[in-house]
Amino acid sequence: MTQPSLILELQALAQSSSTDLGELLRRSKVVATKLQLTDFSAWIESEMSGYTNDDEVPDYRKVGSYLAMVNPFHGLQPVGWANGGDLPKHFASIEMRESVGQIAHLMSQGDGQLQTQVTPNELEPLLQL
Repeated sequence: MTQPSLILELQALAQSSSTDLGELLRRSKVVATKLQLTDFSAWIESEMSGYTNDDEVPDYRKVGSYLAMVNPFHGLQPVGWANGGDLPKHFASIEMRESVGQIAHLMSQGDGQLQTQVTPNELEPLLQL
Protein backbone atom coordinates (compact mmCIF):
# COMPACT_ATOMS: atom_id res chain seq x y z
CA MET A 1 0.00 0.00 0.00
CA THR A 2 2.96 2.33 0.60
CA GLN A 3 4.35 2.08 -2.95
CA PRO A 4 1.30 3.48 -4.80
CA SER A 5 1.08 6.46 -2.44
CA LEU A 6 4.82 7.16 -2.82
CA ILE A 7 4.52 7.01 -6.58
CA LEU A 8 1.46 9.27 -6.63
CA GLU A 9 3.26 11.72 -4.37
CA LEU A 10 6.30 11.61 -6.67
CA GLN A 11 4.12 12.24 -9.72
CA ALA A 12 2.51 15.24 -8.05
CA LEU A 13 5.91 16.67 -7.12
CA ALA A 14 7.21 16.17 -10.67
CA GLN A 15 4.23 18.04 -12.12
CA SER A 16 4.60 21.04 -9.83
CA SER A 17 6.77 23.88 -11.12
CA SER A 18 7.58 24.90 -7.54
CA THR A 19 9.19 21.56 -6.62
CA ASP A 20 12.86 21.71 -5.75
CA LEU A 21 14.73 19.41 -8.11
CA GLY A 22 16.99 18.11 -5.34
CA GLU A 23 13.97 17.13 -3.27
CA LEU A 24 12.39 15.41 -6.26
CA LEU A 25 15.58 13.41 -6.86
CA ARG A 26 15.87 12.42 -3.19
CA ARG A 27 12.30 11.11 -3.14
CA SER A 28 12.82 9.38 -6.48
CA LYS A 29 15.84 7.63 -4.99
CA VAL A 30 13.66 6.31 -2.15
CA VAL A 31 11.13 4.96 -4.66
CA ALA A 32 13.85 3.46 -6.89
CA THR A 33 15.43 1.76 -3.87
CA LYS A 34 12.11 0.37 -2.65
CA LEU A 35 11.32 -0.97 -6.12
CA GLN A 36 14.90 -2.28 -6.53
CA LEU A 37 15.47 -0.27 -9.72
CA THR A 38 19.27 -0.33 -9.52
CA ASP A 39 19.98 1.41 -12.86
CA PHE A 40 17.52 4.18 -12.08
CA SER A 41 18.92 4.51 -8.56
CA ALA A 42 22.49 4.79 -9.92
CA TRP A 43 21.37 7.46 -12.43
CA ILE A 44 19.70 9.46 -9.63
CA GLU A 45 22.86 9.19 -7.51
CA SER A 46 24.95 10.54 -10.40
CA GLU A 47 22.54 13.43 -10.89
CA MET A 48 22.61 14.24 -7.17
CA SER A 49 26.37 13.85 -6.65
CA GLY A 50 27.71 14.70 -10.07
CA TYR A 51 29.40 12.54 -12.69
CA THR A 52 33.00 11.42 -12.20
CA ASN A 53 35.57 11.53 -15.01
CA ASP A 54 35.07 7.76 -15.41
CA ASP A 55 31.30 8.09 -15.85
CA GLU A 56 29.56 8.27 -19.21
CA VAL A 57 27.75 11.60 -19.32
CA PRO A 58 24.20 11.50 -20.75
CA ASP A 59 23.63 13.46 -23.97
CA TYR A 60 21.36 15.99 -22.24
CA ARG A 61 24.38 17.05 -20.14
CA LYS A 62 26.46 17.88 -23.22
CA VAL A 63 25.85 21.55 -23.94
CA GLY A 64 27.08 24.00 -26.53
CA SER A 65 29.78 26.40 -25.38
CA TYR A 66 32.38 28.84 -26.59
CA LEU A 67 35.59 30.38 -25.38
CA ALA A 68 35.51 34.09 -24.60
CA MET A 69 37.98 36.57 -23.16
CA VAL A 70 37.58 39.68 -21.07
CA ASN A 71 38.35 42.79 -23.09
CA PRO A 72 39.03 45.70 -20.68
CA PHE A 73 37.19 48.12 -22.99
CA HIS A 74 34.36 45.99 -24.37
CA GLY A 75 33.77 43.32 -21.72
CA LEU A 76 33.34 39.66 -22.55
CA GLN A 77 34.20 38.93 -26.20
CA PRO A 78 34.15 35.60 -28.07
CA VAL A 79 37.57 34.33 -29.13
CA GLY A 80 38.04 34.35 -32.91
CA TRP A 81 40.05 31.48 -34.36
CA ALA A 82 42.63 32.32 -37.05
CA ASN A 83 42.67 28.71 -38.25
CA GLY A 84 40.44 25.69 -37.69
CA GLY A 85 42.00 22.71 -36.04
CA ASP A 86 40.88 20.87 -32.95
CA LEU A 87 40.95 23.77 -30.50
CA PRO A 88 37.66 25.39 -31.63
CA LYS A 89 36.04 21.93 -31.60
CA HIS A 90 37.29 21.39 -28.06
CA PHE A 91 35.41 24.46 -26.86
CA ALA A 92 32.28 23.87 -28.97
CA SER A 93 30.64 21.80 -26.22
CA ILE A 94 31.22 20.77 -22.63
CA GLU A 95 30.03 17.94 -20.43
CA MET A 96 28.22 19.19 -17.34
CA ARG A 97 29.51 16.80 -14.66
CA GLU A 98 28.43 18.87 -11.65
CA SER A 99 25.56 17.83 -9.41
CA VAL A 100 22.08 19.13 -10.19
CA GLY A 101 22.31 21.30 -7.06
CA GLN A 102 25.58 22.87 -8.20
CA ILE A 103 24.17 23.57 -11.66
CA ALA A 104 21.05 25.17 -10.17
CA HIS A 105 23.23 27.33 -7.91
CA LEU A 106 25.42 28.42 -10.83
CA MET A 107 22.34 29.25 -12.92
CA SER A 108 20.93 31.41 -10.11
CA GLN A 109 24.18 33.41 -9.87
CA GLY A 110 24.02 35.03 -13.27
CA ASP A 111 21.75 35.90 -16.12
CA GLY A 112 20.85 32.29 -16.94
CA GLN A 113 24.22 31.55 -18.51
CA LEU A 114 26.91 29.38 -16.98
CA GLN A 115 30.41 30.79 -17.01
CA THR A 116 33.73 29.49 -15.81
CA GLN A 117 37.19 30.97 -15.91
CA VAL A 118 40.08 29.22 -17.64
CA THR A 119 43.59 30.17 -16.59
CA PRO A 120 46.50 30.36 -19.06
CA ASN A 121 48.00 27.29 -17.34
CA GLU A 122 44.81 25.33 -18.08
CA LEU A 123 44.89 26.47 -21.71
CA GLU A 124 48.52 25.52 -22.32
CA PRO A 125 47.97 21.75 -22.83
CA LEU A 126 45.09 22.53 -25.17
CA LEU A 127 47.34 24.59 -27.41
CA GLN A 128 49.06 21.33 -28.34
CA LEU A 129 45.85 20.10 -30.03
